[in-house]
Amino acid sequence: SAWPVGAEEGKSVPGSATPAAVPAPGNAAALVPRPIPAPTPAADTVEKDRSREPPPRKTEEVVVTATRTAKDPFAAPATVNLVTGDDISGRRMSRTVPEALKETPGVMVQKTGHGQGSPYLRGFTGFRTLFLIDGIRLNNSTFRDGPNQYWNTVDPLSVKQLEVVKGPGSVLYGSDAAGGTVNALTVAREQFGEESSWDRRVYFRYASAESSRVGRAEISGNAGKKLGILVGTSLKDYGDVVAGPEVGRQRKTGYEEWDGDLKVTYFPRQDTKLTFAHQQVDQDDAWRTHRTIYGTSWEGTSVGTDRQLIYDQDRHLSYVQYQETNMNGVFEAMRASVSFQEQDERLARVKSNYQSENQGVDVGTYGTSLQFDSPSPAGRFTYGAEYYQDRVDSFYRKYRANGTLSSKEIQGPVGDEARYDLLGAYVQDEIPVFDRLDLIPGVRYNYARAEINKMKNPT
Repeated sequence: SAWPVGAEEGKSVPGSATPAAVPAPGNAAALVPRPIPAPTPAADTVEKDRSREPPPRKTEEVVVTATRTAKDPFAAPATVNLVTGDDISGRRMSRTVPEALKETPGVMVQKTGHGQGSPYLRGFTGFRTLFLIDGIRLNNSTFRDGPNQYWNTVDPLSVKQLEVVKGPGSVLYGSDAAGGTVNALTVAREQFGEESSWDRRVYFRYASAESSRVGRAEISGNAGKKLGILVGTSLKDYGDVVAGPEVGRQRKTGYEEWDGDLKVTYFPRQDTKLTFAHQQVDQDDAWRTHRTIYGTSWEGTSVGTDRQLIYDQDRHLSYVQYQETNMNGVFEAMRASVSFQEQDERLARVKSNYQSENQGVDVGTYGTSLQFDSPSPAGRFTYGAEYYQDRVDSFYRKYRANGTLSSKEIQGPVGDEARYDLLGAYVQDEIPVFDRLDLIPGVRYNYARAEINKMKNPT
């Protein structure tokens, strides 16, 4: 069967786990078998001979990011680590996506503040590592070199699985995947049946060392075996960190955040999936405390002089994705995506002399991608193209100590009224040589163009 979990035409045998299939998350090219929970026998059911029943089937673990097709992690031509939603919200109790990666071997997480976080993959960070959300790029043309805070604008409680691919992935994803690629596959309705049903999930996390309260409410349901919906919201209030008797309370280390997400999944026919999703993140008053007078000296380190240094960050993403597998003809599978993402950041700074600065960047990114899988004379082709366009606005204003405007620059941290186009096309062939050896040649073409209408003369 290729319908979602629980949607078979037949009935499962009581006490057994009947395999079903559900399209793999993100941009997977195959359907991943998943077990169906066995129904509970009625009280008056005669006990059966369990020794004659088949053993329960184990869900196969696959990744899609390393090769853009579903593959066993051990067979992927890269070092791949998986961080599940249970790891994030359960075992690790992670506050942010960067912190969810801190126990991954070979990954170091740098944090300038609790509202920021930048993982290092193979020694690279910033715009030299790529972050994807359900296969859609988070990276844009304004990402700064070195550590930055952008990965922190993804709600970890809305993530089902993080696929961490270490090492270069530039053929499939572009030059900013030099250090590695992380793909966040978000939660969706997974249990389907003939009858409509609804499930609820409530999560709460409290940490006394930072006086933080994190909560999430989520509801998911299905209307028959073709339509599923999931709606979730997260509220987060992070207090100031208490570091122990010698340091005590570290002022201005907390911030507030609100997250919301919606995903609608529709199966018009077997082997075909249509997905609409929207998510948004709103972070307020995330301080960069170390550069302010509220910083704490450690072993003689200096304390900053700014009286205030605050980031406000917003991110909104909406997309539609279409996926079809087991096609007849030239194409075996295809995936198409159309998306719009807006990332806004504001920095409010008050210097030691009470003069202040306000600056910000707004980036609206239109994206589209198309990918096909086809048989090749010697193996299997994976090829496609993607196009992203950033429309960028930025501003900078400086104020006197009395609050009056003293200057207004023509641009902020980056050029104003700017446009950035990024086109990529790739092809990869996977050729099995013998049982223990595959040959995977690939090539990519990138075209980038920047147009800046307002830019301060550098000289």
